[in-house]
Amino acid sequence: MKKTLTFFSIFFLMISSFSFASEAGALDPAAFPGVGQASPLVKSKFFIQESAVKNGTAQVQLPLDMPVRGIVLVLGESSVKAVGPDQRALEPLTFRDEEMNRMNLPSANTRFNLDSFSPGLQSLTLYDLKDPGYVRMVISQPESRLELQVQVKPLAARCGESVTVTAYIEDEHLPQELSINAALPNGKTVMLNDNGQDGDLAADDGIYSGTFIAPGITDFQGINIRFTAKGKRFNGIEFQRNALNTVMLSAAGKNP
Repeated sequence: MKKTLTFFSIFFLMISSFSFASEAGALDPAAFPGVGQASPLVKSKFFIQESAVKNGTAQVQLPLDMPVRGIVLVLGESSVKAVGPDQRALEPLTFRDEEMNRMNLPSANTRFNLDSFSPGLQSLTLYDLKDPGYVRMVISQPESRLELQVQVKPLAARCGESVTVTAYIEDEHLPQELSINAALPNGKTVMLNDNGQDGDLAADDGIYSGTFIAPGITDFQGINIRFTAKGKRFNGIEFQRNALNTVMLSAAGKNP
């Protein structure tokens, strides 16, 4: 049970960062690494999906590449109902973790297994939703061979310095189609490329890169960078992955 709670806690931490409500926090200067050191490599087999809610119902499109043993976790909804693409009702499994309350995150959520789904773009209908605006979900596919890997370099940067973000799709073969972007808390979006330009070291090697200028701050802060990868696998099946990584910033003139 402890392992399961930790697994979902990672999801929730990522979700809270995706809201960008509080992306930056004070950091102890002693925690900054050496100059030029890259961030840890973050790996992800899950993605985030949002859908509008109307009259308590939401129509969701899920790009599933390996739904066997996969799950969809509907956040903040403890009594939601769902119907799959074959119009059969899915069994709701309530997930609760009081630790979430201490992190100001929803502790009551509903989980649905994806074993009855086929690979491809699949529809999911949610009913009895209480949120009048939108519903947010985390979709995990642990059996998938497709994994998004992201890194930031340097991990510690001064305001005004260039930061490079890189991403790579680990799979059996390179994808047919792929687009990757990195969203910053200030609303800026960096489109990553594999053409040997704008921070990319080599063209057509499968490693996508992009650069941005570290924004101005007054002291020491860390900001989260949200990566989104979408495309088609080598077999034509659509996919999506999300990942989160962090860059530590220091004000200009201050040593990290």
